[in-house]
Order: sequence, then C-alpha cells, then structure tokens
Amino acid sequence: MVNYCFQSEPVIFKLDSLVPTKSLPANVKASMKYQQIKSSLSTVGLIEPIIVFIDGKSNEVKIIDGHLRVEALTELKEDKVKCLISTIYDTYTPNNKVNRTTIIHEQKM
Repeated sequence: MVNYCFQSEPVIFKLDSLVPTKSLPANVKASMKYQQIKSSLSTVGLIEPIIVFIDGKSNEVKIIDGHLRVEALTELKEDKVKCLISTIYDTYTPNNKVNRTTIIHEQKM
C-alpha cells in the first residue's frame, strides 16, 4: 500500500486563515525574487499551489511552502488561494529538487 504525502485534490482557503510557519525578512518585498513572483501571479496566475498542513491540536492551517506567494497574493488583493494539504507536518517541498541557475549563469543567458 502506498502512503501519499498530500491529499489528491487541492482545496481553496481564505488567505487570512493561513498561518505562516516562518517570518519573512523585512526587505523581502524589494527583492528580485519577490517581484518575479508577484509579476507572475498577476500575469499568469497561481501555477503551483500553496502547501499547507492542518494542525489537529490548534485547528490552524499552517503554510509549509509558499510564504512569498501568499504575501504577493495578499498584496495583489486576492482573498482566496488554492492549496495542497500535506498529510504530515514536514517542510518538504518539491522545489528542493529543482536545479537552480546561479547568478552568473542567469546573466550569461
């Protein structure tokens, strides 16, 4: 039998009901990465759902992955977001398997 790490269907939550699990740096909105995410969200929309975990003790919906996307969506005046519910409270993200380009590679492209 296979155990899945996420529920199969995404669920829509209100942005103000999501609880962050880490604090963002004070200058995050000035970063290039944040501006890229915000631009992508306003142009294309949400591509990758936010990963959340529902804490059974406090009944809170905690953000595991997607803090910048949630912040950008809030700034874009969105009120709801599509989320994948994790079955375990772990900071696993499929993004850690992505091969990132360095700044030098990005400049040469």
